[in-house]
Amino acid sequence: MTIQDWGHCTLSASDVDEALSLLRDHQQIDALFTDINLNTRIVGGCELVDKIQQISPY
Repeated sequence: MTIQDWGHCTLSASDVDEALSLLRDHQQIDALFTDINLNTRIVGGCELVDKIQQISPY
């Protein structure tokens, strides 16, 4: 069973920049699933969460 099977809308991003763009474009995101080790300029999922909280601290 997937999150979509439970009736939730999901968003998918292929990289950090796309994830941050999705966050800016959507009013509410209730949950975030990410890799701990991201192969980008951001060190990992925890740093991504910090950046997201700066954009939208809900």
